[in-house]
Parts: sequence; structure tokens; C-alpha cells
Amino acid sequence: MSSALIHDIEVFKDMPEKEYHASDRVSASFLKSIHTDGAAVANEKKMHGWPESSAMRLGSLVHTAVLEPELWGQMVVVAPCKKDTAKAFTSLREQNPGCMVVTEEEWEKAQRIAARVLAFEDAVKVLKGDREVSVFFNLFHDGTKVAMKCRFDVLGPGYVTDLKTSRDASPGGFVRQVGNLAYHIQMALYHDVAKAMQDADEMRFVIVAAHTSGSHMVGCYDFGEDDLDTGRMHYRDAVTQYLTCKRVGWPEHYTKGVMRLRLPGWV
Repeated sequence: MSSALIHDIEVFKDMPEKEYHASDRVSASFLKSIHTDGAAVANEKKMHGWPESSAMRLGSLVHTAVLEPELWGQMVVVAPCKKDTAKAFTSLREQNPGCMVVTEEEWEKAQRIAARVLAFEDAVKVLKGDREVSVFFNLFHDGTKVAMKCRFDVLGPGYVTDLKTSRDASPGGFVRQVGNLAYHIQMALYHDVAKAMQDADEMRFVIVAAHTSGSHMVGCYDFGEDDLDTGRMHYRDAVTQYLTCKRVGWPEHYTKGVMRLRLPGWV
């Protein structure tokens, strides 16, 4: 079992998100970047961060409204404008370091989405448990110890729940997002860590996905062992690439010289 390869687990239930992200341990997000973007881009993201998008900001807002409503006043500052204006945002960020600055429109939308999530009984059931649990651990991979980390949205008895926003949270639409953004890597890694933590025979990874447009419908999804095995294979492949790059150096480009491509079959 992959969970047997996870050791030296340290659990922090009150670690600030900023402190968690400051740790240079390998995360699922970093492994997903290696898998989807390549090692060069993944390393660039890790070193310099990645520009915050409106979609990311909305996801963070919904996350706070649903999982940490008591921190809303400490973490979120609403700008007195409907649209993101650089001048207003720069000033507010300077006055409120460490806070998320959002527009009135983003704030209102996040509140509507959070209300839909909390009105869905099936979602509420799997959102019960310890929230924002940071875990540091070592993964033993091909004889090498890799310092890693993960942060559970919700950790309950026998399940892990992740809250996500999506442009298409329908079953067909969301499963495409899982593949495009390599969520299966996070699912498998978090599943294995939680299973090792709880010494459990069974563990579920459940995603609560909220639609960001229209009526903000919500879906609850999990995945079978075959899909978790695929995620496990891909996260271990990404760890292999990470260790190789640490040993021989990080690539600066996608190719060496000119690579010949072939048109895909659907053209």
C-alpha cells in the first residue's frame, strides 16, 4: 500500500495558511505543475509564485466563507468598487497587508455560492470535521526520502473533503476539469496521507464542486480505486521528475534543439 511509504507525519490544526505555503516542502500543487506544465514551468512557479487570477480569488473567497467564516473580517477587505481597479487595490493592499482585497461584485458572488453550498445537505455532511489541517510528512520514493506537505480542507473519520469552484460543476464538465488540472494527483496523495494518518482500511476523497455562474449549483463527487491508482502513478512519476531535476538541474526550456511534432489524430 502506498500509505506504508508515508512516515514521520506531523499534524498542525492551527497553522496559518501563509506559514504553510512558506514551507519549501513538496506539495501536491507542485507535483500537478510538473505533470501538466513540465518541470521548468513548475520550478518557475515554485520560485516566483504565480499571478493571482480572478478565478483563484473567487475560489479563495468561497473557501473562506464556507470553511472559515469566523476569519472573514480578518482576511477579506472589500473595495468600494464593482470592478478591479489597480489604483484602489494597490492602496488597500498596502493598508491591509496579508488580507485578500476583493471587489463588491466578487464579495456578493462568493456569498451566493457559499449559501448554495451550505444549503446542500449532502455537501454539509462531508464538510464536517477538522478544517484547514496542515500535514508535514516524508515520502519514501525509490529509496529516497522526500520532504512533503499537504493541507486538507476537511479531514473527517474515513474521508477527506476538498471544496472547489468551477466554471462547470456538472458531472460531465467537472470530470474534464479534474483531468485538465490534474486534480487526480492531489486526490491520490491526500487519500494516501489521510489513510496513513488514521491507519484506516478505507478512505474516501470527496470533492464538493460549486458552479461559479448561473444558479451556482453544487455537486459532490468521489472517484474509484482505478482513478486513485492513476493519480498515484502520476504523483509518483512527478516525484521521480522532481528528484531527477534536483540531481541534474532544472530545465530552462521545453526542448533541446528542434523537436518534430505530429498533428493529433482529430485534425
